[in-house]
Amino acid sequence: MDFIHENAKAVMKGAPIDYVRDAKLPGSLFDPEDSSGLVSSVDTDFFVDHAEPLEALGVDSIGTGLASWRVT
Repeated sequence: MDFIHENAKAVMKGAPIDYVRDAKLPGSLFDPEDSSGLVSSVDTDFFVDHAEPLEALGVDSIGTGLASWRVT
């Protein structure tokens, strides 16, 4: 965890991809006052629509089917 805490910002700032470089680092590891429940996370604000791949896997809206995945 120390490695992530000490290096994550620099690694992200050096990324060649805008949404990675500009990403926020939420979580208590980066901000002791963070109350989200996250420890170490990256918020790229990059939208991903999981509907089609989940449909292909047979996962319905309540998380049952061929695979039971919780995607957030």
